[in-house]
Amino acid sequence: MAGYVELLRKKSFAECTEDELHALSAAGAHLPVATRRSRRYRAARKGSPDFQRTLRASFRTGAEPVHRTWRVRKCRPRKVILLLDVSGSMAVYSRALLFFAHAGVRARRRWEVFCFATRLTRVTRELAQGTPDEALRRASDEVVDWAGGTRIGESLKRFLDGYGHGGLARGAWVVCP
Repeated sequence: MAGYVELLRKKSFAECTEDELHALSAAGAHLPVATRRSRRYRAARKGSPDFQRTLRASFRTGAEPVHRTWRVRKCRPRKVILLLDVSGSMAVYSRALLFFAHAGVRARRRWEVFCFATRLTRVTRELAQGTPDEALRRASDEVVDWAGGTRIGESLKRFLDGYGHGGLARGAWVVCP
């Protein structure tokens, strides 16, 4: 299987068969999870000293800090936001990218997917259910400007104004393949 996946990695999406697209979709579900350090801490065996817990524990031993405690920062999964160009010039690749997005949304709940050509459309909900083919059909029904013209700048501005700076994209990886 590894050799087959390596072959698919170097192949153009335009040349993929249906079976190869489904194999790429299955491989996309096993991607590693991106993490970020949280502002919160958890108890640990090594790390930085936790003076508050050490002091609290010392009250049980007559104010002697016999038991020292340590802490490290928690890690949280990072959001991944995919901005997929489904305009006419990207029509060859849009199907494969939506198969990949479907696998990511199904495997992890912190993925969001947007499609754009002349306008921006959020399709996370449509990709979250069913088989890749059903999800692709629902997403294409939702995106009214599929395989149309391209307004990249306007779509990115709409994303930043509506979802970006203070909201959904805060701390996220935004990927625009």
